[in-house]
Amino acid sequence: MMIQEETQDRADLIVRFFHAKLEQIKKEILKKQIFGEVVAYNYVLEFQKRGLPHAHFLLILSPHYKMHNVEEYDAIVSAEIPNEMSNPHLFRMVMKHMIHGPCGDLNPLNVCMKKGFCKNLYPKAFCCETTQTDDTYPTYRRCNDGVKVMVRGVELDNRWVVPYNPYLLCKFDCHVNLEICSTINAVKYIYKYICKGCDKISFAVSLNDHHDTINEIDQFQAGRWISPPEAAWRIFRFPLGEIKPTVIHLPLHLEDYQPINFKKKEHLTDIVANSSKRKTMLTEFFVQNKTDRYAQHLNLTYVEFPNHFVWKSNKKIWSPTQTEKSIGRIVVTHPSEDLSYADLDDETKEIKAEKSIIVSEDDLKSIHDLNKKQKVAFDKIIGKVKANKSGAFFINGPGGTWKTFIYRALLTNIRSEGHIALAIATSDIVASLLPGGRTAHSRFKIP
Repeated sequence: MMIQEETQDRADLIVRFFHAKLEQIKKEILKKQIFGEVVAYNYVLEFQKRGLPHAHFLLILSPHYKMHNVEEYDAIVSAEIPNEMSNPHLFRMVMKHMIHGPCGDLNPLNVCMKKGFCKNLYPKAFCCETTQTDDTYPTYRRCNDGVKVMVRGVELDNRWVVPYNPYLLCKFDCHVNLEICSTINAVKYIYKYICKGCDKISFAVSLNDHHDTINEIDQFQAGRWISPPEAAWRIFRFPLGEIKPTVIHLPLHLEDYQPINFKKKEHLTDIVANSSKRKTMLTEFFVQNKTDRYAQHLNLTYVEFPNHFVWKSNKKIWSPTQTEKSIGRIVVTHPSEDLSYADLDDETKEIKAEKSIIVSEDDLKSIHDLNKKQKVAFDKIIGKVKANKSGAFFINGPGGTWKTFIYRALLTNIRSEGHIALAIATSDIVASLLPGGRTAHSRFKIP
């Protein structure tokens, strides 16, 4: 930097320096394994409103290195002011980077204040030992040892310390907040936070004239603030995030129903004649299993295939991979679509389950015990079934008029002839009264 330049004048140096630190911290965590073996991780970069970058990491350790008790938490995370005499460098780093606030009554105008309260819930309560609470982060040890430090003109104690790892803090000389995510809610929050994308705002520009007609569609604008460091980061083409192992989205479609991409000026005859355009991950998965001995030997499912093969999009082929494994995830198929490959096994199980329902002798006799009005309804419904015609019927009657008796007779008649009849009800109680009965939510997978 030149003598007259300030930090904000050199966005290029800011991002290059941060990128170097980011790569070094990845080396510490992933290669040196300071927390243990990392089997999966995800991180994303964000840029603050004033432009400075920061990264959010989510690390998943192997079962052997997972932390299960508070003693293991304390070995990695600290939330107390260190002893200045025995560890002066760590003390300076905590004072410089890891003290929150002051806020609350000490500084009501601090940026973290929302409706009179700190959005980060500082100051924390004193705690003589670390405890694991339900569905949130642990409550870290913050002893009331009487130690106070002067920060921004106010005396603060352990309640204001942001959880940190001493090794990373001393080595990188920057704000490094470390938390243990051992509950499902904490992990879900982190996943949603790091995958939410950049912040945006919707706004409209209009004249201060109430007589003109306002067209909200024409005036609508959507934009976001790009700070100089973020612009420099993108110019250098540094990655904005990373996930390992890679998740491969596997398309699912019916035979000859795959999507085909083509350019606007291509002729239809050329598109149809080009067999390469019809190739997809799914079709080539079948081809690979039919022609490749290695794939036949492995005998993999569609989801397992990316663990041993990589998709070459330019050639549209699966090739054996020697690099790290990937995770395959089938793209969601809507229930209203026709039969798909993924549903074949499940539907076979459903059919077998329905055909296995035993028709009892009592239910067979019940058909002959219907009264005159019940017999009318029974004959109309069965007549539609045997004529293979659609129909909707509503049987109405007060409680105790044996409506369930008619339902059981209908199910028995159809099933006794080798056909399938689905008994569906709106509640568990009613479903339990019908042979093979299930609720609509269970049958049709309604959320």
